[in-house]
Amino acid sequence: MTMTSGIWCIQHNGFARTLWSALDPDWFGFTVVRDPVKRLMACYTNRVVERGELKNSRKIKNGVYNLPVDPDPDFFFQNLEAYKKAASVIKHHAMHTWLFTGPDLSVYKKVYPTEKLGALAKDLSDWTNAPFEIGRENTSSMTLTLDDLKPETVKALTPWLCLEYGFLVNYYDKRPAQLQAL
Repeated sequence: MTMTSGIWCIQHNGFARTLWSALDPDWFGFTVVRDPVKRLMACYTNRVVERGELKNSRKIKNGVYNLPVDPDPDFFFQNLEAYKKAASVIKHHAMHTWLFTGPDLSVYKKVYPTEKLGALAKDLSDWTNAPFEIGRENTSSMTLTLDDLKPETVKALTPWLCLEYGFLVNYYDKRPAQLQAL
């Protein structure tokens, strides 16, 4: 935990219950969540296609996993579990949200979907009495949707996506039509 300009910042690579017990009950705790489909699609478009990060996987390079480093989206998502084991960057970007936020979103004063980052910036500006802007990083230049995937690929992703939408039901209550049909 560090203090920057009078604001306590917590950065962690997973949920650590011990952090919460040390916080003042009046803290302005918040988290940002992303639509599960958009987050998973961006894992492919940004990390696999644009950054080519699978080419850096030692486990793929050394033949531990016999996977292509430039898979098409259907192959990638149908083999997502293997890619998560082969490349930590994929694992990190395809982990369930609650591994970052903790299992109970009610510990936060506010939960901001990425579509409402403007509200977060306003709240932080109001709270700190200072201007606050939120920039975007890791933006993909290409868009991929469930409609671009084969039905069997959507079916393979459905268990993961249903868990995510179930956890985020108060923020993303409308599941994509492809998931409702399965």
